[in-house]
Amino acid sequence: MEKVTTLLFCALSPQRRYVEFSYVNPDFEICLDQVTFLVSYGWQVISIKCQYQQGNYVPLPVEAFDGVPLGSSIKQLQHQWEDLLHTPM
Repeated sequence: MEKVTTLLFCALSPQRRYVEFSYVNPDFEICLDQVTFLVSYGWQVISIKCQYQQGNYVPLPVEAFDGVPLGSSIKQLQHQWEDLLHTPM
């Protein structure tokens, strides 16, 4: 079974309407960038959480979603720690 990321979040639209969303994608970074994309167009994230196991959620910091994409930075960090894990001591 393929592992997927589910982000659930509440936001205010640019017209100040309250909306609840969810994004589901196998790629965590794509989910984060989808939320960031909305913020760059004037949406305001009120709360956001990530499902990491069936029925279990972890809250994410709203202030991290400032309209600047996160995906490439997270991938870069992932490559760095993977390199460290595979480096002989």
